[in-house]
Amino acid sequence: MSDVNTASSTFLIGLDAEEKADLPRATYIMLEAYYEADDNYHLTSIEEAEEEGGFALHIGLPDRPAHRYATHFGSFEAGLKCLQRLKKESHPNAGMWLSTVEILAEIKGDDIWRGTVHARASCDPTDNECAWNTLSAALTKADAQGRGVVLITEEMPSVIKDIATHL
Repeated sequence: MSDVNTASSTFLIGLDAEEKADLPRATYIMLEAYYEADDNYHLTSIEEAEEEGGFALHIGLPDRPAHRYATHFGSFEAGLKCLQRLKKESHPNAGMWLSTVEILAEIKGDDIWRGTVHARASCDPTDNECAWNTLSAALTKADAQGRGVVLITEEMPSVIKDIATHL
């Protein structure tokens, strides 16, 4: 739990006064994979952002544009830990979203880790070679059988292996 507290605390420290004041009114929070080039942020895949970019949180508000790039994380895991804490402690009804170059998808359910796997897999659910789809299918099967997921292979990108350890 200390990693979750650290991720959330870092998030809150990174907010300016206006963003902190607006946070309780957030109707959605989005985690976005990006890379920076020519002083601009560009969408990228989770795997590429993990290697050469980062992850940003956007705070969506009901009556004005979102606070885009409110804070940044160096790893996908840190961003998900912060989302999980926000979902559980302060924003249970806010929409949680994942934004990458491949997809914009809602992270559904109470468990951010599982919801993120399924959200990313929804990009192309028929791609049998996609590690996200493989993990999503294994997760669905494990949940139906009431057991944990034991699906970590050498071929999986490290970011997916990291997420699998939280399932």
